[in-house]
Amino acid sequence: MNTCRKTAVVTNRDGRLVMPPVAGLVACALVCIGVVGCAGEEVPRLADAAQFKQVALQGGKPVLVDFYKGGCPTCIPLDGMMAALGEEYKDRVVFARFMLMTPFFAVTSPELEATYGISTYPVVILFVNGRETWRFLRDYNMNDYRKAIDEALAAPLVPRVSVTNGVPRR
Repeated sequence: MNTCRKTAVVTNRDGRLVMPPVAGLVACALVCIGVVGCAGEEVPRLADAAQFKQVALQGGKPVLVDFYKGGCPTCIPLDGMMAALGEEYKDRVVFARFMLMTPFFAVTSPELEATYGISTYPVVILFVNGRETWRFLRDYNMNDYRKAIDEALAAPLVPRVSVTNGVPRR
């Protein structure tokens, strides 16, 4: 379990909210800065552009990739969402995270940054058959992700046409 999700809501002994959830996440994120392994234990990380291409662009299933900056406080809520969606869509959709920028502002893959025009974080992209079909920029609504995933799963992966003697069958 991610420690930031556990400490996102800070309460006193009476159970009253002491710090709003966002402030709790920011406080936790400040602790996580420089600790690359703080977030994302449940969702596999892609190590480099070659692994990204293998998983996201050549896989047979829809792939949801979270491009994030290490230590980014606004990226942390997506960790829990991606893990929950991963459980919900287990074996039907691939979920992955890619640290595109380190906590010290070094870009890990200039090629991917340029190809997908990523300049702010977090960005989540849904790939179907190796093509970008949905892009989410700082979107924390799980229903938006579900809608995109459900649409990707409902669409046939390969256009199907039944032909008899060169005439489409109706």
